[in-house]
Amino acid sequence: APKQKNLDEMSVDDLRWCASTLHSLQAFDTTTEKFYPPGRVLHMRGNLFSLNNVEEVTLTEIQPEVAFRDLKLHPRMFDLSLHIPHRYEVLLSRIWCNANKKKVK
Repeated sequence: APKQKNLDEMSVDDLRWCASTLHSLQAFDTTTEKFYPPGRVLHMRGNLFSLNNVEEVTLTEIQPEVAFRDLKLHPRMFDLSLHIPHRYEVLLSRIWCNANKKKVK
């Protein structure tokens, strides 16, 4: 697999190509129909993949039109074992239980 480069390691030609491609995509984006997730969208941040400590996880409601305007890729997005519904359901359940414990105290 090719090594992921940091921004400061990219050549001027690569940076120009990225800027040009982004500009082309944004121009195309103005003519296409937009599809956003329905309903409320919550963004999970924190230590999502360690299900032991839910204290470090935050949920923030986001506006899909802003959050999903541009495509954002991250190497972990391609690891499908990290993005299965069961993982999110377990994490949300633990957050819910933790919040209810705090209310009782």
